[in-house]
Amino acid sequence: ELAPDFVRRQAQLWFRGSDKEEESRELILIHSETSNILTVPALTVPVLNPELLALVSLPDEVLLQYTSTSPRCEQDDFCFFVRETIDFWQQYSGQTLAAQSYKRSSSSSRNQWMPLHG
Repeated sequence: ELAPDFVRRQAQLWFRGSDKEEESRELILIHSETSNILTVPALTVPVLNPELLALVSLPDEVLLQYTSTSPRCEQDDFCFFVRETIDFWQQYSGQTLAAQSYKRSSSSSRNQWMPLHG
């Protein structure tokens, strides 16, 4: 089971640095081992270049070659998540998404999270 907003967080990695004025290239801490809170920062989604939509229809082998720096080392679900990220990008193109926080559920599963509302 994936942690909350996995595709959004994946997209955030793709978009990081797309703002030409952004100076910081540091990673953002969203969770620590001592906290039950995970916070996904606000995200401004750049406008999607429509040409990127062509990637979604490529066979996995070709998509892997175009989108990975080490295609022989990727996990089996790599292409699935590339497509999910492009779909997310298309859905939220040009929008700003608010930060969202989650609290780890006290249930037996380590990866169950409940959204915290403002």
